[in-house]
Amino acid sequence: MTSAKKCALVSVYDKKGLNILAKSLIDSDYTILSTGGTRSYLEENGIKSLDISEYTGQKELFSGRLKTLHPKVFGGILYDRKDPTHQDEKNNSDFLTIDLVVVNFYPFEKEAVEKKLSPSDAIHFIDIGGPSLLRAAAKNWQYCLSIIDPKDYEDVIEQIKKPTIDNDFSIKLATKVFQKVSQYDTLIANYFGSQTKDSSVSNPLPDSINLQLQKKRTLKYGENPHQIAAVYEPMSASSCKLQFSQHQGQDLSYNNYLDLESGIQLIRDLNPNPSLVILKHTNPCGVSYRKSNVIELFNQAFESDPISAFGGIIITNQEIDGETAQHISKTFFECIASPSFTSEALEIFKKKKRLRILTVADLNKKPATTISQSLKSSLDHYLVQTSPFGVIPMSEWKTVSEKKTPFEKKEELLFAMTVAKHLKSNAIVISKEGRTIGLGAGQMSRIDACQIAIDKAKKNAAGIDGSVMASDAFFPFRDCLDLAAQNGICAVVQPGGSKKDSDSIAACNEHRISMEFSNYRYFKH
Repeated sequence: MTSAKKCALVSVYDKKGLNILAKSLIDSDYTILSTGGTRSYLEENGIKSLDISEYTGQKELFSGRLKTLHPKVFGGILYDRKDPTHQDEKNNSDFLTIDLVVVNFYPFEKEAVEKKLSPSDAIHFIDIGGPSLLRAAAKNWQYCLSIIDPKDYEDVIEQIKKPTIDNDFSIKLATKVFQKVSQYDTLIANYFGSQTKDSSVSNPLPDSINLQLQKKRTLKYGENPHQIAAVYEPMSASSCKLQFSQHQGQDLSYNNYLDLESGIQLIRDLNPNPSLVILKHTNPCGVSYRKSNVIELFNQAFESDPISAFGGIIITNQEIDGETAQHISKTFFECIASPSFTSEALEIFKKKKRLRILTVADLNKKPATTISQSLKSSLDHYLVQTSPFGVIPMSEWKTVSEKKTPFEKKEELLFAMTVAKHLKSNAIVISKEGRTIGLGAGQMSRIDACQIAIDKAKKNAAGIDGSVMASDAFFPFRDCLDLAAQNGICAVVQPGGSKKDSDSIAACNEHRISMEFSNYRYFKH
């Protein structure tokens, strides 16, 4: 890319670093074209520029909506310097060759989205000329440098000092322009889409979904060492992002992120009750809630399955103190997340240098009550569904057995069903006195999940007698109910919906155990 007559068009909202860039342009013999606010800023810094309206001979119209959209501007950007026809047309026209365009946009997200402006007010922050100028410059990258990011000014200053500007550099900036323009348009499209009737609860899955993601960090590897992986986050600052700070330990791994997501969702479903979960491979292996202190929460969750807990992660909505840290330190864990840690706890954990310690700001947050989407890649498609927020309250359950479930047992069943929602299917949860004592997850048959949960519960110090059982989906046969009764389980909750529900109900009546239908299934794959 070579320079002929040197001319730069500058029109920016964010003026950070502009004075340094503009002075360098003047030093490199560039004429600067600028618009109202930018020109005033340049003059205040002692930098001369030519007003765009003076250059085009057309004053700004419609309260500034029309100022740069003019053939003398776009002709100077777009014409092909090596095309004879273009050259003739340019020579027969009265416009400058524009070699460099510096533009950034009105802050639509900050001024319109975050302030929740109405569509009629939001339009005042939609940039028209800026994206058009940059797209034109980026299209003609061989002859015109397109600059949207102030972070690139320093490199631009070095490039304009050279006889020719490097083509790779120009392509790099053009690529950034197309990315930023796309992100800007997506932000606006998503905003307007959220304002229409189609965005209501009646249509939570729109005809198109626009995702703009930016790499946050590269991970050591993916799910396995031979896979490469990275963390991406939404470009939009207004998107909900998990806020956390890491005090110590290795960088979070791909599997850590997956476990954290599963655990935080479970903790939020248990809020505002004091709760603690230990997870392994996204499955809870021990959960405790409604205990008077965090050490009791940990001990009871750990006792649920101390073997599986080894190498897992801990998430709680309570502050972790020194005494609890001492107990936790007796076993190897990958990661611990909490709203806060005492200074004593942090000192104790420092002895385990690889242990990741995270403060997560909104662990006490309740689950969303508005419809949201979950997305997964599948072959060459994406599967999108609404997320299953919360757990169906007991008031919507139906007692289907002859024996009624006492209120305190219903509360225990609600806890068990909340945990079952977050286990891989097929899932069975056995709980007692506000803690899990047996978990069976990820089995191809429900009876196997039930047997695993019962076997684990029998080893628990709390004892299986008088416990309750939750199933993430209906029982296809009565075998799980027979097995539950034989082992002292006194109450069951399941969604119902099997053709053989009557057999399961009959089993409960025969064994004198109570059963609730929640009418909601919680498959998780």
